[in-house]
Order: sequence, then C-alpha cells, then structure tokens
Amino acid sequence: MPSPTRKVRRRASLWFERVLTAIAAADLGLVVFDLSYIPWRDFYVLKLPAALHETYDRIKGIEPYRDTQQYINRVEDLKIQVALSGLESPPVEAILVDLRQRSIDMIEDNPFQLANKTGNLERIKNQVRAYIGKESAKDAFQIFWSQNHLKQNWDASIAFYERNLQPNLRTNYFRQIGENSEFIDQFWRLDSIFIAFFSVEYLARTWTISRRLGIGWREAMLWRWFDLFLLLPVFRWLRVIPVMVRLDHAEILDLSPLQRQVSGFAIASVASEITETVVIQVLDQLQTSIRQDAIRSILQTIEQQQNAYVDINNVDEVSELSKRLIQVSVYDVLPKIRPDLEALLNHTIFSAVESLPAYQNVKFLPGMQELPKRLSQDIVTQVVGSLYDGMINAIEDPIGAELTQKLTQNFAIALKLEVEKPINLNEIENLLIDFLEEAKVNYVRRASTNDVELVVQETKRLREAADRRSASSSL
Repeated sequence: MPSPTRKVRRRASLWFERVLTAIAAADLGLVVFDLSYIPWRDFYVLKLPAALHETYDRIKGIEPYRDTQQYINRVEDLKIQVALSGLESPPVEAILVDLRQRSIDMIEDNPFQLANKTGNLERIKNQVRAYIGKESAKDAFQIFWSQNHLKQNWDASIAFYERNLQPNLRTNYFRQIGENSEFIDQFWRLDSIFIAFFSVEYLARTWTISRRLGIGWREAMLWRWFDLFLLLPVFRWLRVIPVMVRLDHAEILDLSPLQRQVSGFAIASVASEITETVVIQVLDQLQTSIRQDAIRSILQTIEQQQNAYVDINNVDEVSELSKRLIQVSVYDVLPKIRPDLEALLNHTIFSAVESLPAYQNVKFLPGMQELPKRLSQDIVTQVVGSLYDGMINAIEDPIGAELTQKLTQNFAIALKLEVEKPINLNEIENLLIDFLEEAKVNYVRRASTNDVELVVQETKRLREAADRRSASSSL
C-alpha cells in the first residue's frame, strides 16, 4: 500500500501535470482561434465584444477599409444631422448627395475585393434592390438615399440599413502586406512565448528522464516525442496530439478506449498486410523450389538418410507405426463402419442382380422378387465376414504380419520409383505449381475482402473475455 508521503507526492505531481496541460490547452485554443479568425471574422465582429476583434485585428495587420468605413461614418453623420436640423434641411441634402455618390462608387470600384468579400457587395445590392423594388442597384440607392423616400420611411429605412447593409459594410477590411509580399501576421510574436515556455519544459523533462532512467539525453527526448509538436512554428494544428496525450496523463480525459480502438485497427491492418505478404512469399518460394527439382532432391535425400540412418533404440519405428495403424484400422475402425460397408455392398450387389437379363426373364415367377435381396444379403455377410476374419488372422498370424510389412515396404519402394520417373515427376511438379498459384490468387482475394473492422471487433471481444476471466479468478 502506498505510503502517505508517496500519495502526497503523486497528488502534487498530478496537479503539476494538470497545470501544464491547461497551459498547453490554452496554447492550442489560441492556435485554433488564430486559424479560424480570418474565415470566421464576420462572426467575431458582429457577435462578440468589439475589444476582441479590435485587438486581434492589429495582430493580423487588419484595419477597417477606408471607403466602407467612411460610408458607415456618413450614415452616422446623417442620423445626427437629421436629429439636429430635420430631414429637409440643406446639410442633410448634402450628406444624402454624398451617400448616393459613395453608393455608385462602391458598386463600380468593389472595395470588398481585397478581403475576398465580393459576396458582401452582391448581398448589399440584392437587398437594396428588393427593398426599393428596382432592378438596378444604382437606381435603388439613388431612391433609398433621397429626401422624398426617407421623408416617408425614415425609421423603417434606417432600421433596414442597420439590420442588412451596415453588417456587410462593417465586416469589410483592409489587410496590410509586408515586404515579403505576404499579409502581415504578428501571431508568431504571441506564439513564441508558448514555444519558449514549452522548450524549457521539454529540456527539463528530458533531462529528468535521462537521470531517472540512466539513459542518454537523446534517447530521453524520444520518450517525449509528442511534445515536439508544441515547439514547431509551422503546422500548429498538430499540437492537438501532445494536448490529447497530456490530458490523458493528467487524468482529465480517459483516452484508453480510443487508444485501444486505434491500436487495434492499426495492428489488424498491419497484421493483415504482413500475413498476406508472408504467405505469398512462402508460396512463391515453394513454387521456385519445385521448379528447381526440389521433389527429386527430397527423394534422394530420404534415400541417402535411409542408407546412413542411425538407430538409437533397435526399433524400426516406421514398421511399428505401420503395424499400429493397421491394428487400429482393423480392430477399432472397421467394426464401426462395418454396417455402412455392408449397406453399400448390399445395394451394389442388389442393383447388379436386378439388372441381369436372366433375372428380368424370371423375376415374375413366384418367390423370385425377393431373390436379389436375399442373394445380396448372403453374399455381403459371407464376404465381409470372411474379409474381416481374414484380416484379423493376417494380423495375428506372424507370417501374415511379415507379409503385410513386406507389402508396405514394397509399396513405398514401388511408389518412389514411379514418382522419380521424369514423365510422372514433371506432371506432379506442374500440378503442384498450378495448385500453389491458385492458392495465392484465392488467398489474396479472400484477404482483400476481409473486413478489418471484424478483426478488430473479434480482438476486442477476446480481450474483454480474457479480462473478465482474470477479474473473476482474482475474486
């Protein structure tokens, strides 16, 4: 049982890991925010506090586009002037003239193009055309920013502008370009703080590991290979790997199910590839060996080994095995299959007698219908009984046993001589090569159609069953 001091030390180490994990997670969150800032800037500008995008715009080299910002400012001037002097005053008309001209310039010059927001301009044009009921966006703006129109619809028109036109104008921006012809991006200054912090932490960790395990510093660095992603100023999205590992080590997030799933899939995939490669290589080697007269070499080797065979117990194992197999076949196997053998012979003889022309001529006579059945039963009983008794006598008779052994040896010698004949050997080799080629094709086809997911699931099931057995045995 762990001592109290060890528990306290482990708890302190765990909290230290959690603090470092929180810092790494904050770094990853900042990276995700930076990567999403340009694509999602409209959301950040319109939905979040202005201080956020105003601060981060400076980091990304972004500033409000001058023309669209002046357009927004002129509308604000219009609202103030209307409140001061009324809608039909000359100062208001001057502002409206300026807004009509700025609307035409905006349509013609497209200030949204640099920020790749031409869609905002199209949205503005479509909305003002639909609101005024004109096909021309320029004509629609001329009517929209006129005293006659605003006099009748001031509140509704300003509300329409603030709800539909102003958000599209606000999200437009100008981004500065540096001397390297790229957009200015100062995120590296902020990111360098985290890189410096995790660099020091990485060196400290690896030094501690090398001292504790007694290994070289370079080997210790490989223990924390995943932390290297925290030090890279490029491909920052890969920092999700060390953060996930740290979350698991800090016991904040249990990744063991995911780890088992990934490792199981990887192992099953690799095992499938390795097994397929090994099997194909073995079959290829067998084909090559057969083409190089491996069968003839094996037969010659067997003959040479028989001539130089060393007997260590004065027992002919081959003869004893043959004798034992014959005894098992006669005493144990044949009695079990004797009814089936008799039934087969009975059917064969019955069919043969029934098909005889002589029987066809006399089968209509009284008592002749049962002749084939009786005849076949008598013959089968006598033949099988005599054959079985003869085999037993041959085994138990010393002379019969010697003759059986001689028959076995002569059969093996005759088979070897016939196999060694060129015509037979070549045919056997060709058949074996074709058989192995078919085995390769069928194995690869079967392996390619196997679902790796089934292998993973089967492995997982067996592992869980083993864990359950282990848990039950420990109780």
